[in-house]
Amino acid sequence: MREGDADAKTPKVVLPHQILGRYKTARKNAERMNGQHPAHVGRWDRDPYTDVHEFVEKALHIDTY
Repeated sequence: MREGDADAKTPKVVLPHQILGRYKTARKNAERMNGQHPAHVGRWDRDPYTDVHEFVEKALHIDTY
């Protein structure tokens, strides 16, 4: 068990080496997950759903890390 996984009182620990170089895979996973919902279902009614990759790219102007 990793530090932060034990209970809700301890925040999850994410270390840089765990995420660096994995953005493209994370983006593909998010798009695949989002694509599981029919087009007529609104974003707010989709579970799970994420558009954090759009924020990262449009607001932060980051398309890779």
